[in-house]
Amino acid sequence: PVITSFRLTGDFFMHPEDALLDLEDDLVGAPLDATALRERVQAFFDTEVQVVGAAVEDIVHVILAAEATGDQ
Repeated sequence: PVITSFRLTGDFFMHPEDALLDLEDDLVGAPLDATALRERVQAFFDTEVQVVGAAVEDIVHVILAAEATGDQ
């Protein structure tokens, strides 16, 4: 299975703020696999984006937990 749509909300900050939309777009089509997700999210975090209050593993965990519980 792959991510067909994705919206991320939570108690964290991202600068520039519109980069969140880029992350959401980057994850559409990603396989629901921890390694593949980790690579995509890490590549995003390696850009000029600053993220406070969330780490790569947090994003991966949330996606996989939502998939496991059916919160899609």
